[in-house]
Amino acid sequence: MRSALLLLFIIAVFDAGAQDWKRTQNWYFGNGAGLSFATDPPTVMTDGAMSTDEGCATISDTAGNLLLYTNGLTVWNKNHQIMDNGTGLLGRETSTQSSLVVPYPGNDSLFYIFTTDGAGLFQKGFQYNIVNIRENGGLGKVTSKNNLLVDMVCEKLTATHHSNGKDIWVLVHGFPNDSFYAYLVTEQGLINCPIISKIGSVHGIPNQLGEISRFDAQGAMKFNIKGNLLAVSVFGLNKIEVFGFDNSNGRISYKASAKGILLPYGLEFSPNSEFLYCTDKGFNLLQFHLAYWQSDSITNSRRSLANSSDEIFNQLQLASNGVIYVSKDPPPSNPFDTLGQINNPNLEYPYCDYIDSVARLQKNALLGLPNFITSYFKLETNEIRYSLTCPADSGIFFGYSPSPISSWSWELRDVQGILIGSASSQNTTFYFPDTGRYSVRLIANTDTLFKEVYIEPELNIGQDTLVCNQSELMLQVPQNFRCIQWYDGSDTKQHTVSEKGIFTVSAINYQGCRQTDSIHVDFKQVPQPIISQRSDTLFTDTGYSYRWYYNGIPTGGNDHFLHVFQNGTYTVEITDSNGCSNYSLTFPVVGIFVVRPEETQFRVYPIPSREGEVISVTGNHDIHSIHVHDMLGREIVGIEKLETREYQIRNIQRGLYILTVNQKHRYTLQIE
Repeated sequence: MRSALLLLFIIAVFDAGAQDWKRTQNWYFGNGAGLSFATDPPTVMTDGAMSTDEGCATISDTAGNLLLYTNGLTVWNKNHQIMDNGTGLLGRETSTQSSLVVPYPGNDSLFYIFTTDGAGLFQKGFQYNIVNIRENGGLGKVTSKNNLLVDMVCEKLTATHHSNGKDIWVLVHGFPNDSFYAYLVTEQGLINCPIISKIGSVHGIPNQLGEISRFDAQGAMKFNIKGNLLAVSVFGLNKIEVFGFDNSNGRISYKASAKGILLPYGLEFSPNSEFLYCTDKGFNLLQFHLAYWQSDSITNSRRSLANSSDEIFNQLQLASNGVIYVSKDPPPSNPFDTLGQINNPNLEYPYCDYIDSVARLQKNALLGLPNFITSYFKLETNEIRYSLTCPADSGIFFGYSPSPISSWSWELRDVQGILIGSASSQNTTFYFPDTGRYSVRLIANTDTLFKEVYIEPELNIGQDTLVCNQSELMLQVPQNFRCIQWYDGSDTKQHTVSEKGIFTVSAINYQGCRQTDSIHVDFKQVPQPIISQRSDTLFTDTGYSYRWYYNGIPTGGNDHFLHVFQNGTYTVEITDSNGCSNYSLTFPVVGIFVVRPEETQFRVYPIPSREGEVISVTGNHDIHSIHVHDMLGREIVGIEKLETREYQIRNIQRGLYILTVNQKHRYTLQIE
């Protein structure tokens, strides 16, 4: 029953996104301005109660009914009244993107309102607030207010859906630095543990006097509707930057830039993501063709759609009708604002068809237009959506379609193409045998869809371990984890322990799943053994097991003494009952069986030789006896009463040996 209820909940989450584009149906912005996209062309609305110079946000339900709007300071309900507890938010109406409303996935009652402070007023930073829209008979109430996330940020705030189709990424940029902060909102709520990407330009570079201009924080930041591209205005450096965004893990990568733009402000992608539109404070409305990247630059693809000496182009915003709207400062001759619009933003200039004055607002738009989750504007198509368990050993997959589907066919394969699972229903559960990348294929009627799913490694700081002859051990949290909490409150990826105990850590992975792992660590010290010599025998300390070395080569033997037959250096390794070992210093042995060159009357070859190889002994004199001893003095070969000039020794195992010919000529045998 629990699994069935979970599946029904997941399906409800996915179905809730079916009409998300209608959440953008009502726009309120500027000084009482408004538009309704329930009609085509949109209907001008004048009932708005909000006044804002720049940033604002509006949200409707999935049927297109207004729920609330805000300028980052005050929240108004659907009746244009100030919402219960809806004042005193710590955004700023002069912030480029002062606010953004994000619903809890799968919950039609709760909404986040994220806010950014205005340029030069960074004490209030990036905050979140929570609204329960069911309170007060559906008029809503701000139930949690002014929760700080990042203390200093730019005026940039945008959002897009996770690759799973249900969770939402919320993105801000720090100040003064090069840091992006990507927060994930799931059906459990906001995960207060951002993915931080340090990339691109520093926003807020000190001048020669060390002063940072507050204006460097201005300008917009936008995702494309697919959520895989990100555009950022770098206001103080007169350029825009384009990045790649991995909406499965929140990480950002650099793509290209366009320079020589005087104080870039508004940004918007075309629905097909081939073009980027930008306004600047040089009275320009610009188009850039993203396919013309040359040495990571799109500067040469710049086209001017409009230039005015008495109108300043400000914010850009895509609407559900596929048109990009442009807010403008009106010329003195026009008492009311009109919005510009790019009718065919998917086409290159001049076919994109910019019209300078369209809707007469009867109110002032000023600089801003409402901020939305950009993926709301994605055209409804067949789609794979999914939800992974935590930890991710299985996932529920849902086939979404805006039209009826009579046939569903699923396949799950690993990176080698091996089939892991299949199904023939609209939704199914797949189990993942291991971590790594998997390919999900869905055939909905004749439409074939693919989705790549990455199953992250679980949190693992190692097996229980015994540390020998060291005073500390470095524990390491895997790279795919963040927001780390060690047993002692520390939060670093690497953590050093120096005493016996059980050590625990918890952390959150890219999926947003918090996991915990622990390790038992013990420390043991084995004193360094000391070698002593009495006659032809070496002795060492008492241990559990021993291994002797001659000139760095193992000689065999497992005792605390060793009979030696050859000059050279000797070392011993002692292992205790816990498995910990230590090595002695090298011990020189001299004066043992020294053979003068003139006494060497026999040739022994090949030396060294391989295990199983025949060793030959030849000489100018008869061979009467052959004896071979290992390094412990044990006889391996003993032959007497020979009368021959050549003898072959066979079947000697790997190791060091002493060969004695005719009781007095000694040679070292090395068998590899």
